[in-house]
Amino acid sequence: MTTELSFRIDAMDDQSRRGPWLNLLRDVFAIDLSAYSALDIWHPGYRAFSYWAGDVIAANVSIRPLPLLMDGQIVPAAQLHAVATRPQWRRRGLFADLMTRVLAYADGRFDRLLLFTAQCDLYRPFGFRHLPQHSFVGFLDAAPDSAAAADCRCLDLADADDRALILALHAARTPVSRDLGLVDNGDIFIANAIARPDWQLRYSPGAHALVVLAEGSGRKRLIDVVAPAWPDAATIAAALDLSATDGEIEILFPPDRLPGDFRALPYTPEDDDHLMIRGPLANEGAAIMLPLTALS
Repeated sequence: MTTELSFRIDAMDDQSRRGPWLNLLRDVFAIDLSAYSALDIWHPGYRAFSYWAGDVIAANVSIRPLPLLMDGQIVPAAQLHAVATRPQWRRRGLFADLMTRVLAYADGRFDRLLLFTAQCDLYRPFGFRHLPQHSFVGFLDAAPDSAAAADCRCLDLADADDRALILALHAARTPVSRDLGLVDNGDIFIANAIARPDWQLRYSPGAHALVVLAEGSGRKRLIDVVAPAWPDAATIAAALDLSATDGEIEILFPPDRLPGDFRALPYTPEDDDHLMIRGPLANEGAAIMLPLTALS
């Protein structure tokens, strides 16, 4: 390894350490996470594996815990992201070196690893495989309830109390699916919601439930449901503001907890971000999807 660079592992819960890391993502991917960083809600288990050239990060691979409900049980899982190398430092083996270090760190800590990428072939030599995803289209079996819909309110990410509510809901959430669901992803949820102003965050006080929705392809899209106890279908229909004349909806997670008639369709990922997994998955080949609120 070249002597020009020094290797470091950093936690990111200290805001003073994040500047060079934020600069790397801005310079390589044109991604600006400064607004999220300023909220200071970084996961304490986050680790950035980096090669530094002076005070600049030359290459990085990060890992953060992302516990999941998989195959009916909660498993210690983690997510790799922020995989980046500055152009002048490419073709020097830094990516392979950092991946080897991160995987050694993950062994014994996490049973499964996930990542989203447009370059699947880069990760296959490290034991990752592509996990095709599906959306689900159909009719939710729930009567429209105008009173419940009126009770819902939109949460505001700029409001500290609303952010605290979002984090509390995530810390105690019931996974959206028994097959593949998120357990606690409040920090990355907020990062995604900041980047997606088209998402509506509708909160039902009576059910203590957050419903994430958007419009897409002429249908209402149900992106995520975050609640300590799974809400009834009428609550979800109210948050979606469904009416008796609404047609099919699109659900971006397995709908095994939802009453209705749904069909699985191959999902074309936004920005070509394909899901990859390292580790076992009992129901491999089934129609599944990890909510976009985990995208990183």
